[in-house]
Parts: sequence; structure tokens; C-alpha cells
Amino acid sequence: MSEKDVAFLLECPHYARSKIYALELSGVKFINSHNVYIGEDVEIGARTVVWPGAMLLGKTKIGEDCDIGPGVNLEDTVVGNETRIKQSCEIARSQIGNNCTFHPFCYISDSCIGDNCTSWVNVSMLHADLKEYVIVHRDTRLVWTKIDSRSDLEASCQIKYTNIGADCRVCHSIIEGEKNDDEILSGTGKRSILIGDSCAIGPWAYIYGKVTINPEARIAWTDITNSFIGKRVRAYRCRISDSKIFHDCIIEEGAWIHDDSVIHPYCEIARGEITRSTLGRNTKSKHCSYIGDVQMGCDCNVGAGTVFGNYDGETKHVCEVGDEVFIGINTSIVSKSVKTIGDEAFIGAHMLVRKPVEENTVIAPPNDLQQPIRWAQRTKDGWELTQPLPSKKPKSKYKKNTPGP
Repeated sequence: MSEKDVAFLLECPHYARSKIYALELSGVKFINSHNVYIGEDVEIGARTVVWPGAMLLGKTKIGEDCDIGPGVNLEDTVVGNETRIKQSCEIARSQIGNNCTFHPFCYISDSCIGDNCTSWVNVSMLHADLKEYVIVHRDTRLVWTKIDSRSDLEASCQIKYTNIGADCRVCHSIIEGEKNDDEILSGTGKRSILIGDSCAIGPWAYIYGKVTINPEARIAWTDITNSFIGKRVRAYRCRISDSKIFHDCIIEEGAWIHDDSVIHPYCEIARGEITRSTLGRNTKSKHCSYIGDVQMGCDCNVGAGTVFGNYDGETKHVCEVGDEVFIGINTSIVSKSVKTIGDEAFIGAHMLVRKPVEENTVIAPPNDLQQPIRWAQRTKDGWELTQPLPSKKPKSKYKKNTPGP
């Protein structure tokens, strides 16, 4: 409360009473005019209802047909027409549009709220910019956040330094960009996290740092840090950090993509680790594989349990894999000695690859390019047993479940 308001309310109470009386004559309805505090420069439109305990201070301006609930505190705020502010809300230095609704215990400061917005219980906004038809559900915190039209923020979200596009849905998630005082305070409006139109974020998505998520992406139960996510990407129960995922990729449960990895369009990845690698278009690695320091081409298939052994104890080596390569299950590839795998190569299951593989080569035992990890058990004539085979247990002369003699 400013010194001017204090002087007006305390030292000159008859002026305050005359102010309320003048507002009543203009069509403002006070439920209990003896328990309302109105500043000297406050303006209230006709047919507005002010409930007991309300404090309207500074250069507050309220439009017509509004409802100001009990215990509401407005200071230097402009409120549009037909807006409802329920009990115990506090709004300072903000601009509220027409036909908005604020449920109890909201705190809003230095924000701009568009028309037809709804804020539910216990919402906090600091330097927020909401366009029209935005819904913010209970227990949500917004700091330096811009939200475009028709977006819906479900309960218990924490969002900082973020731009959210139109028609988005954010549910039970934490989105925290990096603070940049020079850009934000100068009015350029730049935030470190950008979320495109028609995205669905959450539940339980955790997004940090400098992240760009393009339109129509779906992110849930996922950690994303300092990464680029393309259009229509689906990411569920995975971790992505310092990487680029291009459009129409599917990243599923158990995937961990990190350290400057690049995943090109239409790839499918699950239950494996990818680090410092590039996967070409339409490549699939969906079953417990490790891909480290690999430059892989398009239309490849990496079987379950495949491991690129890139570390020899001193240096991490790079392996280049061509297009349309098939790698079978439980295959180990020694990157230090392999270096390259040619286009359309076929590597069978359970292999240990230790030499380069040329184009259009089929690798299957027996072959001098690799050794199988384990051989099938065999028996040859002339072999002698070192230990006698155990004798079979004689069958009981009694039937099952019948007592003995």
C-alpha cells in the first residue's frame, strides 16, 4: 500500500466514505461498505459487486459487471468486464482481460492475462503472459512464462522461463528454463524453453535448460535437458540430454540418448543407450543395445543385446555403419578393429565382429571375420566320459498318492 493510500484511508476517512458513496451512486454494489478499502485513484465500473474485506489500492481500474470477492487485494491492476475474482486473491501490477475467472488463493504479479482465462485454486503467476482461453489448474506456478491461446495447464505444474504455443496441454510436469536477465528484462521476450503448438507434455515430464520442442510432440514420464525435439516425436519413459531428435521418431521406455547424439527422422529406439552417435533415417534399435561413438546409416536394424565396444581402456573409437545394415541379436562389435561396416551387410546372431565388414557381406559362422560367442554342445564318436553318467532313479512300485506298506 502506498503512502498516498495510507493517508487517504487513515487521515481522511470522510473522503474515503465519500468515495464509496459516489461509487454506489454510479451503480457499484458493496455488500458491506464499512469493511471495504478503496483508494483515491480507484475506478470501478457499473454493476460490479464488491464483497467485504476487499482492498482496492493504487491506480486500480475495474470494468463493468465484475465480482470482487471477500479479502481480495488489487493494487495497480486493470480488470476487464465480467471478470470474477473470488476470495483471498492478490493481484498486483497486472492486466486482466474480459470474462476471466480467478478461484481462491491466487497470487498474480506483473502479469498480463487475456480474455476468457481461468485460474483455479492456489495458482501463482509472476511475469506471466497468457493469451485468451488459457486454463491454469490448481497448485500451478508460472514464472516468466508465455502461454498462447487455448492451452491447458493441468494441476501441479511448475513452469519457468518458457514459451508454450497454442492448443497445448501440460500435465503434472516441471519445466524450468535457464534465466537470462539481459534478454528477459530488456523486453526481447526470449525464453530458453520453447514448446510448439498442439504439444502434449506430461504427466511427469521434467524439462530443463535450453530445450526446443516442435509442434505436435508427445512427451510423458521423460527427462529432457538441453535438447532439440522435432515435430510429432513420441517420447515415453526415457531420458534425452544434449541431443537432437528429428521429426516422427518414437523413443520408448528405457531409452537413454545423450552426449551430442543425433537421431534422424522415423527412427524407433527403446531400452538401450545411445551416446555420441548418429542414427540415420528409419533406423531401429528397440531391445537393450549399447550404441556408442557410432555413425550409422539409414534403414538399419540393431538386434537385441547388440554392443558396440568403443572403449579399449585408453581411447574411445568410432565405428561407421552403412545403410540397410542388419545386426542380429547378442552381437558384439569391436569398434577399434572394425572401423567400418559396409552397406547392406548382414551380421548374424551371437557374433563377435573384429574385422571390417565389406558391402553386401553375410557374416555367419564359420567365418574368419569373427568368432561365435558360444558354440552349441556337440558329441563325437570316440570321446570318453571323464565321469560316469548318473544312474536313473528306479521307479517306485507304489502309485502316486498311495500309502506304502
